[in-house]
Amino acid sequence: MRLNKIEIIHFGKLSNVQFELDKNLSIFLGSNEAGKSTIVAFIKQILFGFHLKSKKTKFFEDYFPLDHVSPMGGKLYFQNGSDNYVLKRLYAKGDSKKGVLTVTLNGQEVPEATFFDLIKNISADFYTDSYIFNQDLLAEVTGLNEKELIERIYFLGASQSNQLLDLRDKYADAASEAFKPTGKKPVINHLLTDLKSQKEQVAQTSKEYEVYHQLDQEQHLLLDRLKQLQEQLSSLKKKQQQLQILQTKEKNFTEYQNLQGQFHPINFSQESFDKANNLEREIKANQEKLAKLDSQVQKIKLDSPQINLEQVQNILDQKAEFLQWQSQLDNLVQQTRRIEDEIKRLERFQPDLVQLKQYDEQNLAELKADYYRAKQELQAPKKQSSIVSAAISGLVFLVGLILLFSQQNLLISLLLIVGGLGAGIYFLKRPAVQTAAQSTFQSKYPFNLNNFDLDSNLNQLINLLSKEEELTHEQTLIKELKQKIQTFVGQVSLCLNHEVSGEDQVKNALSSLQKLLEKKKDSEFTQKNLENQIQATKLALKEDEGQLNKLLLANKVESLSEFQESRNEYLKQEKIKLKLDTLKNNLDQDLKELQEYRQNNNLGTELTSLKQAISEQTDKVNELQQEIANIKAKQNNLADSDAVFKNNQQLANLKARLREESSDYLSNLLVSSWINRSLDLASNERFPKMLESAKSYFKLLTAGRYVDLNFNKSLSVTNKDNKKLKVQYLSRGTSEQLYFALKLAFVEQIADEISLPVLIDDAFVNFDQQRIENIIKLLELLVKKTQVIIFTQRSDLAKQLNGKLINLNQEN
Repeated sequence: MRLNKIEIIHFGKLSNVQFELDKNLSIFLGSNEAGKSTIVAFIKQILFGFHLKSKKTKFFEDYFPLDHVSPMGGKLYFQNGSDNYVLKRLYAKGDSKKGVLTVTLNGQEVPEATFFDLIKNISADFYTDSYIFNQDLLAEVTGLNEKELIERIYFLGASQSNQLLDLRDKYADAASEAFKPTGKKPVINHLLTDLKSQKEQVAQTSKEYEVYHQLDQEQHLLLDRLKQLQEQLSSLKKKQQQLQILQTKEKNFTEYQNLQGQFHPINFSQESFDKANNLEREIKANQEKLAKLDSQVQKIKLDSPQINLEQVQNILDQKAEFLQWQSQLDNLVQQTRRIEDEIKRLERFQPDLVQLKQYDEQNLAELKADYYRAKQELQAPKKQSSIVSAAISGLVFLVGLILLFSQQNLLISLLLIVGGLGAGIYFLKRPAVQTAAQSTFQSKYPFNLNNFDLDSNLNQLINLLSKEEELTHEQTLIKELKQKIQTFVGQVSLCLNHEVSGEDQVKNALSSLQKLLEKKKDSEFTQKNLENQIQATKLALKEDEGQLNKLLLANKVESLSEFQESRNEYLKQEKIKLKLDTLKNNLDQDLKELQEYRQNNNLGTELTSLKQAISEQTDKVNELQQEIANIKAKQNNLADSDAVFKNNQQLANLKARLREESSDYLSNLLVSSWINRSLDLASNERFPKMLESAKSYFKLLTAGRYVDLNFNKSLSVTNKDNKKLKVQYLSRGTSEQLYFALKLAFVEQIADEISLPVLIDDAFVNFDQQRIENIIKLLELLVKKTQVIIFTQRSDLAKQLNGKLINLNQEN
């Protein structure tokens, strides 16, 4: 069950405020007097009622609104699974009750029991003791002495343990008022003194018992005589019993003598016999093993692949090289195709290159000279004529522009501009007059001088020739690689005894060869291992046979069957020897005496004499016992004097009063013990379960100084050095930490039946940083199991906790 929301109407210094809570951890941060303890009191009193001055309980009382407004109270919103509970409690001034409580479930008003049955109808004191941690509660623990603190820890698992401890102490105090072992004033102590005095008075008034004492002395004499007669009678009976026992052992003695005649020792070694049998079993096992190993070797020879290991290994060693050849071949084929395509493109788009390819170096040199000579003659006159014509045309174009901009005669200006442009273009593009060098070039070479660029074509020619050389080189490499691949494939085909072609077949063939090679190696390895085992087994068999023969010879037998016959005879004699030893032990010291009686044959006569002596002695004892009985009868008659009766009566009255006072004393003592036992039983039921959770909590709180809790007949702890310490030997601070850890473990242990938030109100205000870090680790474990609400003024603690922070300083 989780507390989701707090709504305060009026309570103490707080009015008309509400707080939304996290289902796991909420932190109220506020300075002193900010209202932290007021909120804790509000949660408790809305749950269990407003206990003011008329009815005080532990902590958080007298929280009337400071502004004297009405009503006092508010609401608590709880969620239990899919159900939502709202507890609303209001209190008006003058109301003597705990306030009016209204419980709603999912918006519908329901009886109070609907909610309180969920929390097992616990009381306000139980909730305070179990779920609230603050300075007042810790101060209460600090105020306990060592014995009380240990009891609080031990009985923490019992419900209402504090109240039961107070009740136990009340009855124990009442018992102490009645009797103290070393006291004088208590009633029972006083009665014991009077009783002792009365007994002395009875002794003083018993002078009439002098006759009794005289009879008593006479009785003692008779008793001494009786004792002597009884001792003599006992001695006679003991002797009779011994002779009767000897009489019963005569049969065993006869059997013992007969067995002595049958027994003769046999020289036999059980150890040697067992060793011989073990060797025989080992010999048979080794023979079977040899046969099995031979069978396995023959099978391996038949199943082993018939291949040349060296040849196959050489082929497989070239596998990587073969794959590299294949890859290189593919790359070279692609490269040659690319070069061929480039050559074809050059020849198709550069037809002059085909002609130039036919010239040798001398012809090319002559071509260059003719080309540059013709080109020079062609460009000289054309250039001079073009310049003059361009100048005249430009002049005409310029005059046309001037007239156009002066706007004197637009038609003439336009004609001059167009005519100048046309003349310029004509003179620039008109063909030049062919020279003698040009004519010679055109007649000698198949190239058009006007659009033939010798330098560019020569560069292209060099590129073309380079590609043709590269193509020739690549084709040579392809031929070499194909030859290598063909040779390798031939080796694979020869090894497999069938033709292999194609890259995939070759790869599959190589895989097959690899498997055959591995199988062949495995077969040879297994065969060698088996042959080694055969040799070792033969050696072991030979050694076992030698040891067996040596063992049989040492025991003077020729075979194992003869050894078995020797063993059977040995066992027979051992059985006889065992019977002899048993009979001898049974006869023990009587053996010698039986031998004497067997020789003298007087056992029956001695038994008859003893029987007669015992009868006579018994008659004497009976006579003495009758005399003693008569004296006792006289003594009984002397005990009826008036003085003795009166003193005995007073003594009886004192004893009766002592019984009554002792009854009250024992009643109080019994109730105290019963409460103590009840607490012990309750703790024994729940306390061990709490230890599992308390171990981790206590370890965190003590920063690992204590790592375990132990509970058998008493509670002890184990430190990090694995040393066990009883609780009473812990320091007060460590005992308080243990109490704190056990309280948290108790809340966790009953969480399946009672699920309410744990309220921690400035319980860590005096903790140092190390203890704060330990508390934070502990809270991280606790919030996974139950809801925790912390009220603190320490901002450093609030920042380190991973929960919802509610700043009361800002709220106010």
